[in-house]
Amino acid sequence: ECFESISVTDARCFMNKGKDNFMKAGQDYRNSLASVVSEVNACTTLKTPDDPEHEVVSIWGVETDTNKDGTVSKVHLNEVWFFNKQGKIVEFHQMAAKDAPEKK
Repeated sequence: ECFESISVTDARCFMNKGKDNFMKAGQDYRNSLASVVSEVNACTTLKTPDDPEHEVVSIWGVETDTNKDGTVSKVHLNEVWFFNKQGKIVEFHQMAAKDAPEKK
């Protein structure tokens, strides 16, 4: 079991509390797509003396989603995962940015 009571805010502005809600929201989103390709560009761990109870992992990457109708969307993601001293996830935040439209 990798989760404690988790608090989540994702890039679609959904806020979930609890492991079951977090897992269901993720599964529902993924089930709405034909395929998902994730690419990790960078990852780092962070600690602060102001919050010695948690360790933070920040991940930057790109997600390419193919919808069931064949349309493709690409987003740049920054995910921030908070872990307690037992190594369990207690908080998660996801920020997203789309590519600027190509100039013609």
